[in-house]
Amino acid sequence: MKNLFSSRRQSLSIMRSPERRRSSTDTRSNGHLSEEDLPQPPRPPDQNQSEPPPRPLLNDMDEFAVSLEQSCRQILSRLESVSSWSLSVCTVDGKRVNVGELGDAQSNLFPLNELCYLLNYCLATETLGSEKIGKFFASKPIPRERDEFSLHADGRVWNPLCRSGGLMLTSLLFPDDSQEDKLANIHDFYTKMSGNSLVSCDNWSYNMKRLHSHGEIGLIHYLAFNDCFHKGANVQEILDLYFQMCSTAMSPEAASIVAAVFANNGKCPFTEDVIIPEDTSKVALKQILNACSADKVAQAECEKYGIWLANRSGAGLLIIPGVLGLSFSMDGVTNQQSARCLRLVVQKVRQLIKLADDPKNQRQSSSGGSSRRSSSKTRKLSRKTSSPT
Repeated sequence: MKNLFSSRRQSLSIMRSPERRRSSTDTRSNGHLSEEDLPQPPRPPDQNQSEPPPRPLLNDMDEFAVSLEQSCRQILSRLESVSSWSLSVCTVDGKRVNVGELGDAQSNLFPLNELCYLLNYCLATETLGSEKIGKFFASKPIPRERDEFSLHADGRVWNPLCRSGGLMLTSLLFPDDSQEDKLANIHDFYTKMSGNSLVSCDNWSYNMKRLHSHGEIGLIHYLAFNDCFHKGANVQEILDLYFQMCSTAMSPEAASIVAAVFANNGKCPFTEDVIIPEDTSKVALKQILNACSADKVAQAECEKYGIWLANRSGAGLLIIPGVLGLSFSMDGVTNQQSARCLRLVVQKVRQLIKLADDPKNQRQSSSGGSSRRSSSKTRKLSRKTSSPT
């Protein structure tokens, strides 16, 4: 199988930006982004337009960051195998918080793996349209008594966020282009979604997937046997492109911007430019809910306090619509350990968001000091009145 990562357009740590492309040698020379590559500050509002209503944002980001870091360290202290971890938050108005073991822009990258399915679904919806995409996916969770080597009763893949759905999305992206052009267009979209952040290819992850991803190899032949792909689809090319997309790496800071774009209805949190249409963003989040549960009550709770998506290598995204996007990654844990830790982190973030939104809690926090002082004075007075003269 031809290793497409050796081409110039797919070299390691290459910065792909629609406005400006640099060579791989420029990126490796300093290891950091220049000022031109960083997201631009928010533009001043137009005087002719009315000021938008305030959003329900966190009031104190510093307090939120301290509470979140303490909770994460407490959760991860139970696992001795965790070698490093990092967590990044980006609000819909551009505020950013980074905690954990943070390195430079290149040493802190992690492969997206299953997280790329969400981005690929948005790209496929933009290029092909939601109606055509709906012909390939049932948008249902996989039943407990079934596994991924199964299809919906109508012959469609269960949803676009399972492994078979990821393979199906790969076959739908730019079917008439060459492998090099396909990956270049996909990386351009990833770069745009992450605020022109660093997007690179992890060769080690790619080669490991080619040698050991027997599940995906079996799944793609299962889908081909059931005539799920379009006519003339090349199974080997689809599988190779799938491995390259899953091996695409970005930093937690960049991934948090991706999550913030979804939380901001498809708009960049720094410039308010429309990255993806609002309808596409909402449909993509709905796909996450449909893939996880068919319970409408649970879906409504997730839409308010956070929709989260995780991969099997210890990384995940949390999207709280209208509030923030969060990215979390850790190294040195098994699949079960990473899933459990991510669930605990998500629960803690949801708890902090609920406390911040609760007006009763805000009144208690503002009057907590005065109430404690008044209670201490009351105890002193009671002791004085009861003591003998």
